[in-house]
Amino acid sequence: MKRLLKIPISIFMAALLFSSAAFGEETTQSDQKTEVIALSETDCENESTAESSSPESASMTESFECESPAEPSESDTPDEVPEANPAESDMPDEIPKTNTAETDTPDEAPETNTAETDTPDIETAPQASESELTKAFVKRLYETLLLRTPDGKGLNDWTNLLQSGRQTGADIICGFIGSDEFKGRKNSDEKYVELLYHALFDRNPDSEGYNAWLRSLNEGLSRNYVCSGFINSKEFHELCDRFKIKPGTLKVSGVLDENPDVVHFVNYLYEYILSRKCDKNGLTGWVTQLSTKKETAAQVVYGFVFSNEFLSKNLSDEDYVKVLYKTILNRTPDKAGLNDWCSVLDYGVSRLCVLRGFIQSPEFGKLCSKYKITAGTITLTEARDMNQQVTKYVALSYKNCLNRKASVSELNDWCAKLNHNTARAASLLQNLLFSAEANADGLSHEAYINKLYLTVLQRLPSAGELNEQIAELSKKSRKTLFTEFCASQEFRTLLINYGLNADYYQNPSNYYQIQESIAPLTGGGYDLSGGYEGLKVAWVIKKLGVNNGNYIGMKADGKCVYGPKTTEKVKEFQKANNLPETGIVDLTTWLKMGYTENDWYHLGAYVTPVKTVPASTKEDHIETMIATAYTYLDTPYVVGASGKPGQGVDCSGLVMQALYSSGIDMSPINPVRHSKPGYEYESANIWASSKMMHVPYEQRQRGDLIFYQNSQGTVIHIAIYLGDDQVIESTVPANKVIVAPIKNSYRNNIKGVARPFV
Repeated sequence: MKRLLKIPISIFMAALLFSSAAFGEETTQSDQKTEVIALSETDCENESTAESSSPESASMTESFECESPAEPSESDTPDEVPEANPAESDMPDEIPKTNTAETDTPDEAPETNTAETDTPDIETAPQASESELTKAFVKRLYETLLLRTPDGKGLNDWTNLLQSGRQTGADIICGFIGSDEFKGRKNSDEKYVELLYHALFDRNPDSEGYNAWLRSLNEGLSRNYVCSGFINSKEFHELCDRFKIKPGTLKVSGVLDENPDVVHFVNYLYEYILSRKCDKNGLTGWVTQLSTKKETAAQVVYGFVFSNEFLSKNLSDEDYVKVLYKTILNRTPDKAGLNDWCSVLDYGVSRLCVLRGFIQSPEFGKLCSKYKITAGTITLTEARDMNQQVTKYVALSYKNCLNRKASVSELNDWCAKLNHNTARAASLLQNLLFSAEANADGLSHEAYINKLYLTVLQRLPSAGELNEQIAELSKKSRKTLFTEFCASQEFRTLLINYGLNADYYQNPSNYYQIQESIAPLTGGGYDLSGGYEGLKVAWVIKKLGVNNGNYIGMKADGKCVYGPKTTEKVKEFQKANNLPETGIVDLTTWLKMGYTENDWYHLGAYVTPVKTVPASTKEDHIETMIATAYTYLDTPYVVGASGKPGQGVDCSGLVMQALYSSGIDMSPINPVRHSKPGYEYESANIWASSKMMHVPYEQRQRGDLIFYQNSQGTVIHIAIYLGDDQVIESTVPANKVIVAPIKNSYRNNIKGVARPFV
């Protein structure tokens, strides 16, 4: 309800007594709906001064949105004004929150030991009528917000509105704050927050809460946001209860006020990447992109780090890495870590690759979870960024042979060739050593031998080795001696240490490449909700007794899938443990169930360690894969799962882990994605991949993958072929990993055969 607010200066009302003591339980509002007053954040800014304040003459061209819903739930009216403690760490902890059902909000408004006020406690006048209490409430708003005694008409008008139920305490607060008289005072942010403490909490500010609200304003949140935090708090509702009035509520609006966590995150980037306060347009733009999911946190960080403003700083590699530590890991670098990243950059890996390494860290994932934003990732396109060890090898080869750094184009060219096995390391070294720049033919025998050792073996010769090889040059050409060095075991061992092909087995470049090691998966700390599957869901089902705790079997049976039954059980558990009844298992709910944070992040993201080595033959890789599969015998069939032996796997989960052990990573087909809705049939995606060789069924051989289809031709099952028409598989109705005939009564419709090791 919009009203013109004019406040004639007239008679003063005698002050009634009211309490500044601590308050009790939160009061309940009446069922009566009240009209809405709208007051935008601009009304909290400085405007011209009005003459007076009465309900009939309030001038509020833009205003707060206040409402008084019937019987508000806890999520409609927060229990407290949020606190902030910026001194706890270098990174800002929390933005004060408003009107949410989240459990991040402290149980109490920021408290402090305040001095006794001059206003007597209301309880010293027990004979005060409800009308007198209401009038006292209005009177104290005049005194605390307008800093004057009320005029008679304004006092009576506001009192009547409250007593009639046409307006709530929130409405009246909005009226006073939206008045020309209040705005004309041009209160600073500090004064504004101080006045809210006195008017709405009846006490002096505590330093912690006071500083938190000022920080919110400084970060770009509106005065409307701050006022809503006070009005929707338990402490204000208790104050209204003392004066026997309905408190009402105040809603926030606008992309910034509706997303305070994201505002905090973006301010954090401005502070630590650009070293300045955010501008309003930039803040609004980034918050909009993040809150609407149009961009991930990784993309936004990329936007800051590769902005012209940041690039113009011309930071050294060391300073660049320090910024990433502070921004993404929220800490100063340890000496070893700093040196390692600087070395990576010195070898020629791009700054984008280093940024991606930080973004993929669990620490950044936790930071994004804290701010309720999607972490995301960054895509690399340059060959020099695809394998840091290979890049290091190429960089050292240039340095040792030509005594200079490789250019970016040189790095990308040779890294691409080595990564895809279109060239061998010996080809790189030959091109360098016998280039015009190196001038090998113009060197003395001693200089050539020293350069040969340094280029090929990355060390200098001993005195005995030097003399021996100088003598050899009297019998052989320099290129022949170079070829012999490249055939040595020392050279082959060096290549293996860099993960380079030393003429051992590798798939052709267009198929999955065999890796010496596979990095742990990120993203395992996902929340559980409708449609999810896998081991984390299985543990919840077991814990809560859904379907009698049975999590083994197909999705069609309603087992090991996060369905309506699981959602209801989760809500019951959350209610019993005083958690928000969302029906979604987040980390807080998971920990309350008695499980660990380590399991939260790793249970659904397990990767079997690579058990082969670069020198392994094709047969070694096949037998390692099959041997790993055998370790899963009798492991329960759990749909969407790809865990450790004994925990639970389905058919594609078993194949993933078996292939990991032999150095093949099929990402994005991986255990984390497998647990998400719509990815339970990863067998179909494996079949569709062009990175495995498809062969006729008649040509099947040990180590091939057998795919089964339904009557519509859709792939629904995968198994590992053992030979002699036997497979090892995780299957139903056995509901576990077994060795079985390639065809049986349960499944015999074969789609085709794929070969992981070509």
